[in-house]
Amino acid sequence: PPPPATAGTPPAAAGSIAPPSRSPTANRLDMYFYDFEGIRENKPEDAEFSDEEDEVLFGQDNRVVYFSKLLRVKHNYPWRDYLHLNGNNAFSTRAWARVGLFLGNNTQLEVLNLRGCELKVEDLRVLMDGLTRTNSLRHLYLRDNGAIGGAEGMAIVASYVDGNNHLKELELKKTGLREDGLSVLVPALNSSSVQRLYLGYNINLTSEGNSSLGRLNPPELSLLYLDESNIGSEGCLEVAKVLKNRKQTLKEVFLENCKIDDEGIQSLAEALEGNDVLKELLLNGNADITSVGWDHIAEAVCNTSSIEATYLSNHTLESVGYDHSVNPRVLNINSTSASPTVAGRRKVALVHFGGDDEKAQFHLDPIIDLDIRLMPRVLAWVGSECGFNKLHHIVRNWNNPQLFGYPSPDRVHIAELEKEARKHVTCKRRTSY
Repeated sequence: PPPPATAGTPPAAAGSIAPPSRSPTANRLDMYFYDFEGIRENKPEDAEFSDEEDEVLFGQDNRVVYFSKLLRVKHNYPWRDYLHLNGNNAFSTRAWARVGLFLGNNTQLEVLNLRGCELKVEDLRVLMDGLTRTNSLRHLYLRDNGAIGGAEGMAIVASYVDGNNHLKELELKKTGLREDGLSVLVPALNSSSVQRLYLGYNINLTSEGNSSLGRLNPPELSLLYLDESNIGSEGCLEVAKVLKNRKQTLKEVFLENCKIDDEGIQSLAEALEGNDVLKELLLNGNADITSVGWDHIAEAVCNTSSIEATYLSNHTLESVGYDHSVNPRVLNINSTSASPTVAGRRKVALVHFGGDDEKAQFHLDPIIDLDIRLMPRVLAWVGSECGFNKLHHIVRNWNNPQLFGYPSPDRVHIAELEKEARKHVTCKRRTSY
């Protein structure tokens, strides 16, 4: 015979097999299975639910995820600073609302990975409603959620990002991000603390004549990822604006397989003028760039037209990828020099004096008109950067008797002291007579 019914446990149906005797907790859980929807309707969205109630909400298929990941976030475990739900695409909108509530109450979480969760716009909305209540999150990954890239989805992301001073990394690759979504998102990003921004693998990211990308100007932006975005020459004009706007912070720009041609790379090369921060401008896989296009980059990092032009070139760019015709020695100078100033001097030595190559031919024309008083410094620099043979060549071929006629400031000071001393001795002798 079935056991006597306990309070809160629905009676067994006629003819059914009664379950064995269970603990009070298990019986309560059975009750939620029987009548959970009724209980759920009587509680507000942000009400605190028991672990058993939440287990039912997430369902049997997500039981492992709930107990191994979500429960720890819910209870704010101090050693749990990340949540990886990538690939979990079986959550209902109500379940995502609960995840948002967990996140909003959590003070430890720094990394949230939602890649490939097949989020819908409404899922994103309820999730972000909770997420806006936490200040601990630093990294948010929304890759492979192709339904959120339009204006409606990006407006939700923008509401979270706008004025956010703790988020450092935002990934929106393969979200179907379009120009209408980008135009909503950019103003919010410009008032955020985002440093690393991933917008790649969105083939409709830019369109002819758009200006949203060019208005991108987050004050701390250090990395911009646009691989596989088909931005073309029009998009390069916009990226060039970003390079100019963020020439004090932007260190890495990824533009691989973006259908860039010679015209596009020229826009990027011109934006390198005055930039002393950018280290990587990766352009692999852009087959339409010819040697003409690469010459624009080469001139930007080492203009050989004069000593001054060489010295004022870009001295921080270290890499443009592996598929290029830029002189690798010039890029190596940028990457191994202690400062842009040192890199500039090394390039002048290489281009105009042959560097440390003893067989390289060079002429005195670049320095022939310099003020003779500068020559001690010039000779010291040639000796240190180009070697003794180049120094000997200058001294031997410089037909100027005044070459060593200007003493150093120390020598001038010593000569003045000696003159004063002789004068003093002369006066003393005259006095003694």
